[in-house]
Amino acid sequence: LVELLSSDDEALAEAARACLATTKNVATNDVIAGAYSAASPPGLRAKLLALLANRRTQQAVPLSVGALSDPDQGVRLAALDVLAFLGGASQAAPVAKVVNTAADAPERDAAGKTLGTICSKHGDEVLGVVLNAMEGASTEARRVLLGVLTRIGSAEALSAVLAELESDAQPLQEEAVRVLCGWPTIVAAPALLDLVKGDNLSRHVLGMRGYVRLAREQAQGGNRVEMLATAMDLVRRPDEKRLILAAWGTLPTVRSLDVLVPYLDEETVRGEAASAIIAVAGELGKRNKHARPQAVVALQAVLDKCGAESIRQSAQEALAALQ
Repeated sequence: LVELLSSDDEALAEAARACLATTKNVATNDVIAGAYSAASPPGLRAKLLALLANRRTQQAVPLSVGALSDPDQGVRLAALDVLAFLGGASQAAPVAKVVNTAADAPERDAAGKTLGTICSKHGDEVLGVVLNAMEGASTEARRVLLGVLTRIGSAEALSAVLAELESDAQPLQEEAVRVLCGWPTIVAAPALLDLVKGDNLSRHVLGMRGYVRLAREQAQGGNRVEMLATAMDLVRRPDEKRLILAAWGTLPTVRSLDVLVPYLDEETVRGEAASAIIAVAGELGKRNKHARPQAVVALQAVLDKCGAESIRQSAQEALAALQ
Protein backbone atom coordinates (compact mmCIF):
# COMPACT_ATOMS: atom_id res chain seq x y z
CA LEU A 1 0.00 0.00 0.00
CA VAL A 2 2.80 2.43 0.83
CA GLU A 3 4.38 1.78 -2.56
CA LEU A 4 1.06 2.52 -4.26
CA LEU A 5 1.03 6.03 -2.79
CA SER A 6 3.53 6.98 -5.50
CA SER A 7 1.51 5.42 -8.30
CA ASP A 8 0.94 7.48 -11.43
CA ASP A 9 -2.66 6.29 -11.26
CA GLU A 10 -4.19 8.98 -9.05
CA ALA A 11 -7.26 6.92 -8.21
CA LEU A 12 -5.11 3.98 -7.16
CA ALA A 13 -2.84 6.22 -5.07
CA GLU A 14 -5.87 7.76 -3.35
CA ALA A 15 -7.36 4.34 -2.64
CA ALA A 16 -4.07 3.26 -1.04
CA ARG A 17 -3.99 6.42 1.05
CA ALA A 18 -7.56 5.86 2.23
CA CYS A 19 -6.79 2.27 3.22
CA LEU A 20 -3.69 3.30 5.16
CA ALA A 21 -5.59 6.10 6.88
CA THR A 22 -8.42 3.91 8.09
CA THR A 23 -6.91 0.53 8.86
CA LYS A 24 -7.02 -0.22 12.58
CA ASN A 25 -3.89 -2.38 12.62
CA VAL A 26 -1.52 -0.47 14.93
CA ALA A 27 1.47 -2.09 13.22
CA THR A 28 0.60 0.10 10.24
CA ASN A 29 1.94 3.10 12.14
CA ASP A 30 5.42 1.59 12.28
CA VAL A 31 5.24 0.62 8.62
CA ILE A 32 4.36 4.20 7.60
CA ALA A 33 7.01 5.71 9.84
CA GLY A 34 9.63 3.29 8.55
CA ALA A 35 8.70 4.07 4.98
CA TYR A 36 9.06 7.77 5.71
CA SER A 37 12.59 7.32 6.97
CA ALA A 38 13.55 5.47 3.82
CA ALA A 39 11.48 7.51 1.40
CA SER A 40 13.29 9.58 -1.19
CA PRO A 41 10.59 11.22 -3.34
CA PRO A 42 9.52 14.45 -1.58
CA GLY A 43 5.90 13.92 -2.55
CA LEU A 44 5.87 10.57 -0.80
CA ARG A 45 7.46 12.01 2.34
CA ALA A 46 4.74 14.65 2.51
CA LYS A 47 1.99 12.05 2.05
CA LEU A 48 3.44 9.83 4.76
CA LEU A 49 3.60 12.71 7.26
CA ALA A 50 -0.03 13.53 6.54
CA LEU A 51 -0.98 9.88 7.05
CA LEU A 52 0.82 9.70 10.39
CA ALA A 53 -1.00 12.83 11.52
CA ASN A 54 -4.34 11.52 10.30
CA ARG A 55 -3.77 8.39 12.35
CA ARG A 56 -2.60 10.51 15.33
CA THR A 57 0.47 8.35 15.76
CA GLN A 58 3.20 9.00 18.30
CA GLN A 59 5.71 9.14 15.44
CA ALA A 60 3.96 12.04 13.67
CA VAL A 61 5.25 14.89 15.82
CA PRO A 62 8.97 13.98 16.10
CA LEU A 63 9.17 13.12 12.40
CA SER A 64 7.48 16.41 11.52
CA VAL A 65 9.85 18.41 13.70
CA GLY A 66 12.75 16.79 11.87
CA ALA A 67 11.06 17.49 8.54
CA LEU A 68 11.08 21.23 9.24
CA SER A 69 14.65 21.20 7.94
CA ASP A 70 13.89 18.98 4.94
CA PRO A 71 15.50 20.29 1.72
CA ASP A 72 12.13 20.16 -0.02
CA GLN A 73 9.72 22.97 0.76
CA GLY A 74 6.68 20.81 0.12
CA VAL A 75 7.77 18.45 2.87
CA ARG A 76 8.45 21.35 5.22
CA LEU A 77 4.96 22.72 4.58
CA ALA A 78 3.45 19.29 5.18
CA ALA A 79 5.33 19.10 8.48
CA LEU A 80 3.93 22.49 9.50
CA ASP A 81 0.42 21.23 8.77
CA VAL A 82 1.02 18.21 11.01
CA LEU A 83 2.35 20.36 13.85
CA ALA A 84 -0.61 22.73 13.58
CA PHE A 85 -2.78 19.67 14.14
CA LEU A 86 -0.77 17.77 16.76
CA GLY A 87 1.96 20.09 17.97
CA GLY A 88 2.24 21.17 21.59
CA ALA A 89 4.20 23.69 23.62
CA SER A 90 7.51 21.89 23.11
CA GLN A 91 7.15 22.27 19.34
CA ALA A 92 6.73 26.05 19.49
CA ALA A 93 10.47 26.77 19.37
CA PRO A 94 11.30 24.76 16.23
CA VAL A 95 8.27 26.22 14.44
CA ALA A 96 9.26 29.74 15.51
CA LYS A 97 12.70 29.08 14.05
CA VAL A 98 11.07 28.39 10.68
CA VAL A 99 9.42 31.81 10.80
CA ASN A 100 12.91 33.29 10.88
CA THR A 101 14.53 30.95 8.35
CA ALA A 102 11.71 30.41 5.84
CA ALA A 103 12.68 30.45 2.19
CA ASP A 104 9.88 32.78 1.17
CA ALA A 105 6.78 34.60 2.38
CA PRO A 106 4.32 31.69 1.89
CA GLU A 107 6.47 29.38 4.01
CA ARG A 108 6.96 32.10 6.63
CA ASP A 109 3.23 32.71 6.78
CA ALA A 110 2.55 28.97 7.05
CA ALA A 111 4.98 28.73 9.96
CA GLY A 112 3.31 31.73 11.59
CA LYS A 113 -0.09 30.08 11.21
CA THR A 114 1.16 26.89 12.84
CA LEU A 115 2.85 28.80 15.63
CA GLY A 116 -0.35 30.77 16.17
CA THR A 117 -2.33 27.55 16.51
CA ILE A 118 0.10 26.27 19.13
CA CYS A 119 -0.06 29.61 20.94
CA SER A 120 -3.85 29.54 21.03
CA LYS A 121 -3.64 26.22 22.89
CA HIS A 122 -0.87 27.10 25.33
CA GLY A 123 -1.04 30.89 25.79
CA ASP A 124 1.57 32.52 27.98
CA GLU A 125 3.35 29.19 28.38
CA VAL A 126 4.89 29.76 24.95
CA LEU A 127 5.07 33.57 25.03
CA GLY A 128 8.77 33.46 25.79
CA VAL A 129 9.37 31.41 22.66
CA VAL A 130 7.72 34.06 20.50
CA LEU A 131 9.55 36.92 22.18
CA ASN A 132 12.88 35.15 21.81
CA ALA A 133 12.18 34.57 18.12
CA MET A 134 11.50 38.30 17.68
CA GLU A 135 14.96 39.24 18.91
CA GLY A 136 17.14 39.86 15.91
CA ALA A 137 14.45 38.75 13.48
CA SER A 138 14.01 40.40 10.10
CA THR A 139 11.25 42.94 9.63
CA GLU A 140 9.23 40.38 7.64
CA ALA A 141 9.56 37.75 10.38
CA ARG A 142 8.75 40.23 13.14
CA ARG A 143 5.56 41.18 11.32
CA VAL A 144 4.46 37.55 11.30
CA LEU A 145 5.39 37.08 14.95
CA LEU A 146 3.43 40.18 15.95
CA GLY A 147 0.36 38.55 14.44
CA VAL A 148 1.07 35.36 16.36
CA LEU A 149 0.91 37.28 19.64
CA THR A 150 -2.83 37.86 19.13
CA ARG A 151 -3.36 34.12 19.57
CA ILE A 152 -2.00 34.46 23.11
CA GLY A 153 -4.00 37.60 23.84
CA SER A 154 -2.57 38.34 27.28
CA ALA A 155 -1.42 41.67 28.69
CA GLU A 156 2.19 40.49 28.49
CA ALA A 157 1.82 39.59 24.81
CA LEU A 158 0.17 42.95 24.15
CA SER A 159 3.13 44.78 25.68
CA ALA A 160 5.38 43.40 22.94
CA VAL A 161 2.97 44.72 20.32
CA LEU A 162 2.77 48.16 21.89
CA ALA A 163 6.54 48.43 21.89
CA GLU A 164 6.50 48.20 18.09
CA LEU A 165 4.17 51.19 17.75
CA GLU A 166 7.29 53.34 17.98
CA SER A 167 9.50 51.10 15.85
CA ASP A 168 11.97 52.71 13.47
CA ALA A 169 10.58 50.43 10.75
CA GLN A 170 7.36 51.80 9.30
CA PRO A 171 6.05 48.33 8.30
CA LEU A 172 6.39 47.19 11.90
CA GLN A 173 4.53 50.26 13.15
CA GLU A 174 1.73 49.58 10.72
CA GLU A 175 1.56 45.90 11.63
CA ALA A 176 1.55 46.73 15.34
CA VAL A 177 -1.42 49.06 14.81
CA ARG A 178 -3.25 46.40 12.80
CA VAL A 179 -2.58 43.74 15.43
CA LEU A 180 -3.57 46.03 18.28
CA CYS A 181 -6.83 46.95 16.57
CA GLY A 182 -7.69 43.29 16.14
CA TRP A 183 -6.67 42.24 19.65
CA PRO A 184 -9.08 39.60 20.95
CA THR A 185 -9.24 40.51 24.65
CA ILE A 186 -10.37 43.51 26.64
CA VAL A 187 -6.84 44.20 27.91
CA ALA A 188 -6.27 46.18 24.69
CA ALA A 189 -9.00 48.73 25.45
CA PRO A 190 -6.75 51.37 27.10
CA ALA A 191 -4.19 51.19 24.29
CA LEU A 192 -6.92 51.44 21.67
CA LEU A 193 -8.34 54.44 23.44
CA ASP A 194 -4.92 56.09 23.21
CA LEU A 195 -5.03 55.62 19.43
CA VAL A 196 -8.52 57.10 19.32
CA LYS A 197 -7.40 60.17 21.24
CA GLY A 198 -4.22 60.68 19.20
CA ASP A 199 -3.59 63.15 16.39
CA ASN A 200 -2.90 60.52 13.74
CA LEU A 201 -6.21 60.25 11.84
CA SER A 202 -5.48 56.82 10.37
CA ARG A 203 -4.69 55.41 13.81
CA HIS A 204 -7.75 57.16 15.23
CA VAL A 205 -10.04 55.49 12.68
CA LEU A 206 -8.56 52.03 13.18
CA GLY A 207 -8.45 52.46 16.94
CA MET A 208 -12.10 53.49 17.08
CA ARG A 209 -13.13 50.38 15.15
CA GLY A 210 -11.11 48.16 17.44
CA TYR A 211 -12.35 49.86 20.60
CA VAL A 212 -16.02 49.63 19.62
CA ARG A 213 -15.55 46.02 18.54
CA LEU A 214 -14.17 45.15 21.98
CA ALA A 215 -17.06 46.98 23.61
CA ARG A 216 -19.53 44.89 21.62
CA GLU A 217 -17.79 41.53 21.87
CA GLN A 218 -15.88 41.52 25.16
CA ALA A 219 -17.15 44.19 27.55
CA GLN A 220 -19.95 43.29 29.93
CA GLY A 221 -22.78 45.33 31.46
CA GLY A 222 -21.68 48.64 32.88
CA ASN A 223 -18.25 48.38 31.29
CA ARG A 224 -19.80 48.21 27.84
CA VAL A 225 -21.97 51.22 28.59
CA GLU A 226 -18.95 53.19 29.78
CA MET A 227 -16.88 52.25 26.73
CA LEU A 228 -19.59 53.17 24.25
CA ALA A 229 -20.24 56.48 25.99
CA THR A 230 -16.53 57.25 25.92
CA ALA A 231 -16.30 56.36 22.24
CA MET A 232 -19.22 58.62 21.34
CA ASP A 233 -17.48 61.55 23.01
CA LEU A 234 -14.46 61.03 20.73
CA VAL A 235 -16.09 60.62 17.31
CA ARG A 236 -14.68 62.67 14.44
CA ARG A 237 -16.73 61.31 11.54
CA PRO A 238 -20.37 60.32 10.96
CA ASP A 239 -19.29 56.76 10.12
CA GLU A 240 -17.91 56.37 13.62
CA LYS A 241 -21.13 57.60 15.13
CA ARG A 242 -23.03 55.03 13.06
CA LEU A 243 -20.69 52.31 14.29
CA ILE A 244 -21.31 53.22 17.91
CA LEU A 245 -25.07 53.52 17.49
CA ALA A 246 -25.12 50.01 16.05
CA ALA A 247 -23.18 48.81 19.08
CA TRP A 248 -25.73 50.40 21.42
CA GLY A 249 -28.29 48.36 19.53
CA THR A 250 -26.77 45.18 20.98
CA LEU A 251 -27.39 46.30 24.56
CA PRO A 252 -31.10 45.89 25.48
CA THR A 253 -31.38 48.35 28.35
CA VAL A 254 -33.37 51.47 29.12
CA ARG A 255 -30.06 53.36 29.14
CA SER A 256 -29.54 52.37 25.52
CA LEU A 257 -32.93 53.82 24.56
CA ASP A 258 -32.13 57.02 26.43
CA VAL A 259 -28.90 57.33 24.44
CA LEU A 260 -30.36 56.37 21.07
CA VAL A 261 -33.63 58.32 20.86
CA PRO A 262 -32.03 61.81 20.63
CA TYR A 263 -30.09 60.71 17.54
CA LEU A 264 -33.38 60.41 15.67
CA ASP A 265 -33.07 64.19 15.31
CA GLU A 266 -29.76 63.88 13.43
CA GLU A 267 -30.47 63.28 9.77
CA THR A 268 -27.06 61.78 8.98
CA VAL A 269 -27.49 58.95 11.49
CA ARG A 270 -31.27 58.74 11.85
CA GLY A 271 -31.51 55.40 10.09
CA GLU A 272 -28.84 53.78 12.25
CA ALA A 273 -30.37 55.17 15.42
CA ALA A 274 -33.81 53.91 14.42
CA SER A 275 -32.53 50.41 13.60
CA ALA A 276 -30.74 50.25 16.94
CA ILE A 277 -33.84 51.43 18.81
CA ILE A 278 -35.97 48.77 17.13
CA ALA A 279 -33.48 46.07 18.11
CA VAL A 280 -33.19 47.28 21.70
CA ALA A 281 -36.87 47.99 22.27
CA GLY A 282 -37.99 44.67 20.85
CA GLU A 283 -35.63 42.65 23.00
CA LEU A 284 -36.02 44.81 26.11
CA GLY A 285 -39.79 44.66 25.94
CA LYS A 286 -39.72 40.87 25.80
CA ARG A 287 -37.22 40.50 28.63
CA ASN A 288 -38.55 43.09 31.06
CA LYS A 289 -42.25 43.87 31.27
CA HIS A 290 -41.52 46.83 33.55
CA ALA A 291 -39.46 48.45 30.77
CA ARG A 292 -42.13 47.84 28.15
CA PRO A 293 -43.59 51.38 28.40
CA GLN A 294 -40.17 52.93 27.63
CA ALA A 295 -39.75 50.54 24.73
CA VAL A 296 -43.15 51.50 23.31
CA VAL A 297 -42.37 55.22 23.61
CA ALA A 298 -39.03 54.75 21.81
CA LEU A 299 -40.65 52.79 18.99
CA GLN A 300 -43.31 55.46 18.64
CA ALA A 301 -40.56 58.03 18.34
CA VAL A 302 -39.13 56.06 15.42
CA LEU A 303 -42.52 56.13 13.71
CA ASP A 304 -42.89 59.84 14.36
CA LYS A 305 -39.47 60.81 12.98
CA CYS A 306 -38.55 58.26 10.31
CA GLY A 307 -39.98 58.23 6.82
CA ALA A 308 -38.14 55.19 5.45
CA GLU A 309 -40.77 52.55 4.78
CA SER A 310 -38.61 49.58 5.72
CA ILE A 311 -37.74 51.12 9.07
CA ARG A 312 -41.34 52.10 9.78
CA GLN A 313 -42.51 48.57 9.01
CA SER A 314 -39.95 47.06 11.36
CA ALA A 315 -40.92 49.54 14.10
CA GLN A 316 -44.61 48.75 13.66
CA GLU A 317 -43.94 45.02 13.87
CA ALA A 318 -41.87 45.46 17.04
CA LEU A 319 -44.56 47.69 18.53
CA ALA A 320 -47.31 45.20 17.74
CA ALA A 321 -45.31 42.43 19.42
CA LEU A 322 -45.20 44.44 22.65
CA GLN A 323 -48.89 45.28 22.80
